[in-house]
Amino acid sequence: MTNRNKKIQTVQLCRQGDELRKTGDYHNAILKYQHAMREDTKYAPAYEKLGLVYSKLQCYEDAIAQFQKAIDINPDQVTAYTNLGVIYGETKQTDEEINAYLKAIQIKPDYAPAHYNLGYAYSYQEKYQDAIKEYKKAISYKPDYISAYYNLADLYKKQKNYKQAEIIFKQILNLSPGDTEAYNELAKINVQLKNFDDAVKTYKKIIRINPNDIEAYYELALTYDKAQLFNEEIETFMKIIEIDPEYIDAYNDLALTFSETGNFAEAIKTYQKAIDIEPDYPDSHFNLGMLYSQLGEFVMAIQSLSEVIKLSPRDNDAYYELAYACMSIKEFDKAAQLFQMVIKNNPTHIEAHANLAVSLTGSKKHTEAIDFFYKTIKIKPDYSDPIFLYSFSLCESKLGNISQSEKIHTELKAIDPDIADLLKRELQ
Repeated sequence: MTNRNKKIQTVQLCRQGDELRKTGDYHNAILKYQHAMREDTKYAPAYEKLGLVYSKLQCYEDAIAQFQKAIDINPDQVTAYTNLGVIYGETKQTDEEINAYLKAIQIKPDYAPAHYNLGYAYSYQEKYQDAIKEYKKAISYKPDYISAYYNLADLYKKQKNYKQAEIIFKQILNLSPGDTEAYNELAKINVQLKNFDDAVKTYKKIIRINPNDIEAYYELALTYDKAQLFNEEIETFMKIIEIDPEYIDAYNDLALTFSETGNFAEAIKTYQKAIDIEPDYPDSHFNLGMLYSQLGEFVMAIQSLSEVIKLSPRDNDAYYELAYACMSIKEFDKAAQLFQMVIKNNPTHIEAHANLAVSLTGSKKHTEAIDFFYKTIKIKPDYSDPIFLYSFSLCESKLGNISQSEKIHTELKAIDPDIADLLKRELQ
């Protein structure tokens, strides 16, 4: 076979290997590249392509060896340096990664992928200004390099330079007008900048592109919430439920909005719908329990919060709120038991310590209670909740510590004179 024919045969074998690699048939791709190497031991692309297969198989040492062979054969093979850098990046050898990209750029200064990858490596090292420079260079050499625009915008966001990030996302949309991800990022930036009208318009553009994009509707609803446009928020959550009648989070957020606008009956009804659809979803029971507590319907709150604990036995927040509801209807012994469970799971839970002390005082267990009053103060010396101080002063009085009781009463009077007067009558 002539040298020319051998060259043609080598190139054809590599192309066959490329097709196999694209379909994920890595074993046979390796055989084709190895065959190509036997035909021409100095054909650098065969070694580089074999390195790409080893990279896909996460055989990184083998990949590095093949890329290095390609470079040894052709020291100006810029793609081999770039691919070598990628492997060094995968194996967390960042200095070697950066050196490989710099070598690629030295050979071909306008090679955009090397600048892009170098920007990524600098970003990993938190050298954000260097990363920005490299992404800008990548874009200058390849003006339609969408992923470089995205990474550049992400860096600006990290630096809280939202105005500059906004400009970049608009440039992406000029290049790719139907890019819903760019619209979504642009809308989020507008929310961050409190440009709610622009954010709403942008989410509506996404919805025009994809009328069933539930996540766009969801973000739109949350934007209306931030803008305090509650009627529009409610309509949007209802649209989400129309698209997906089993979207539990939409029911929960809709109920929360009803609650925030004072429509408590609709809020309760909506939480109950969520529970009917998915009875084992603890968040719905928790949210309903919290609403009942807010409304002072503690017996109903206890039922809902007890259900949370059945479904999620390690939910410390549910134990705390259940304990608080029990305390509120003067079931002090049960409340104390539950507050103790909260403290066992979180020994520095300040509110649990304080309310355990209050509950024990309510149960007239003053000796036990006083210990938790002082533990509360130890955790947070300036803790000054009026009910806590009321019970603390009362407990000290019952234990005969009159001067200490009066001292706490004086502190309470400065914070809440009305509760201080109630305490004074209690102590007389």
